[in-house]
Amino acid sequence: MKKIYYQVVENVLPQVYLLYNSFNNKFILLNNVRYEKYKKENILKLEQSDPVLYKSLVDNQYIVPDDFDEREIVLFRKKRMQFDASMYQVMVNTTLDCNLRCWYCYEKHREGSIIHNDVDLAIKTFIKKEIEDKNLKSLSLSFFGGEPLMHFREQVLPLILYTKELCITHKVKLKCSFTTNAVLLTPNITELLVNTKLEYHFQVPFDGDRNFHDSIKKHPNGTGTYDTVLQNVKYAASKGFAFTIRCNYTDKNILSFKKVIDDLSNIDSKENLVFSLQRIWQEEDSSELDNKEKEVLLYLRNKALTKPTEYKGIFQCYADKENCIVINYNGDIYKCTANDFLPEKKEGILNSNGVITYNSLYEKRMKAKYALKPCLECNILPICMICTQKRLKMINEEKCIYIKEKDKPDIIRDHIRRIYKETDIT
Repeated sequence: MKKIYYQVVENVLPQVYLLYNSFNNKFILLNNVRYEKYKKENILKLEQSDPVLYKSLVDNQYIVPDDFDEREIVLFRKKRMQFDASMYQVMVNTTLDCNLRCWYCYEKHREGSIIHNDVDLAIKTFIKKEIEDKNLKSLSLSFFGGEPLMHFREQVLPLILYTKELCITHKVKLKCSFTTNAVLLTPNITELLVNTKLEYHFQVPFDGDRNFHDSIKKHPNGTGTYDTVLQNVKYAASKGFAFTIRCNYTDKNILSFKKVIDDLSNIDSKENLVFSLQRIWQEEDSSELDNKEKEVLLYLRNKALTKPTEYKGIFQCYADKENCIVINYNGDIYKCTANDFLPEKKEGILNSNGVITYNSLYEKRMKAKYALKPCLECNILPICMICTQKRLKMINEEKCIYIKEKDKPDIIRDHIRRIYKETDIT
């Protein structure tokens, strides 16, 4: 027998240790005496000296047979998830134009960009083929950009209704989502979506409280958008739509998100809100910033809002799944939305017959996922997404390109909270 490789130990309280098994998402708490036994004694001696502890460790796969190949099992699981054919996620950039101009946006906006009739027909043909030719159980239709609500009535709503009818006919569950600044998510548009009787999720960014937000997200005439976005979110949430409130923070604005939380905590439908703190990528990391982030997270919990979901590298990224694509307004194909949608970065093209032709960049992405030794030797590999978008940018880096060692304890705690809904693991 041997100790499983994928486990992490953390001293969480005086003389109390948490053993987290990332292989099977289980954890146990050991007092100091039992932890020292587990740490120092060989397995045979442990079985004799403390059979109760030994049995618990075996039952929870902290101790496994010598021929148990956990690494191969983890890779098999990830590949099975990657090639899951029961669902498809189609993300559409209806435009790369935007009604706002945020300084940190990584995209180059294309004014006047719009899906023309030939691409619109190709998208519908593609969706139809995927639904009819594959045994799909669910389809996710997402809208990105640019600002996807700019051409809502002409392009977005007709595509939703077309896809809805196909899914009803073939008994496929349909979910829809938008990444939007919500300025155009008016009550009128919300009601049009309500009438489709579908499930919707919105990711809406805030850049701090009113003063910070309005200094970044403003109309061409200079007027701010904070109050408009706030009211639009509240109205749509009251209709049952789910929201991830993306808090784009810097060292200067992060504490102001307490005011955003206050402004959104007084609605009856706050169970439809999830907050996600996301550091603006141009901002340097620092211990002071980490402390401020923890202060805001604690404020969220004390407000009894939906527990914040901090995306810190766990679970599999949508872009790494085989059945997920991003269709640009011109028919170019990408895999990730964290991208500047330049022609040289495309990974394929959607043909008029609804068939995608992939290129060498796509092949390079798919080969890059499990190529590096640091990934294979990481003790939290089972819960890591191994972001291939970052891997492609740092293909020659023989190191983890996604998770910093100092962040691992927070990642594990957060992951345990997600699974076991515990908030008192500190």
